[in-house]
Amino acid sequence: MRQALQCHQDLKFQQAKQEFDDAKSKWKTMCEQSGAAEETQVLPTEGLLFFSIAIGSVHESQGNDEMAQKSYEEAEACAGDLPSYHLGRAVPLTCLGSVLFHNNEYTLALRSYLKAKIFREKHPLLGSNHVNTALAYHNMGCCLESLGQIGKALGLMRQAFKIFSDQLGPNHPRTALAARNISRTLRKPLNLCIKEESEAARKVHGRQRRGAVPDIRATLLPAHM
Repeated sequence: MRQALQCHQDLKFQQAKQEFDDAKSKWKTMCEQSGAAEETQVLPTEGLLFFSIAIGSVHESQGNDEMAQKSYEEAEACAGDLPSYHLGRAVPLTCLGSVLFHNNEYTLALRSYLKAKIFREKHPLLGSNHVNTALAYHNMGCCLESLGQIGKALGLMRQAFKIFSDQLGPNHPRTALAARNISRTLRKPLNLCIKEESEAARKVHGRQRRGAVPDIRATLLPAHM
């Protein structure tokens, strides 16, 4: 298992997938030999969930979003067999939200993150001030920003930033990323105004001469974690 994780970290994606597949086969054999798969479904379900997410993560790192989404959907199905308050139930939702976000499926990604948010807020070990719940707030904010709902996006990003700052400290990568996204999102209305003015200028100049005035655009890279 360590070898598979190391290969993924080293960007050796094919080898990582092979290592995970080999580990999964060995795990199945051990379960069959011990009879665990027949006696209880908890361990097999958790194992299947882990491997579906791990392999999906490799696919996503590789840029194979279609296969990543398939693996995460399999993981979500596995999570449905876990006890109602098992922490693993929310993990596939955040993974699925990630790949949907990077495929520009912002509404679908938002739905996945919303489900994770609701689960984590209600969980007795997490709640609304937990850093994992804040992660859902942050990612929902990224989706809403991409959908043009700037006010709602800022509200969620600021909520996440406060939790990260209070519990992880001001120098933690999550805190820093949330701060950057807030700053970038605050600039977005100005960028939209610049774009609209540029479009108007292009139309005016278009009537005067053939050709278009170059459009002034500020490309905002989607941020996600």
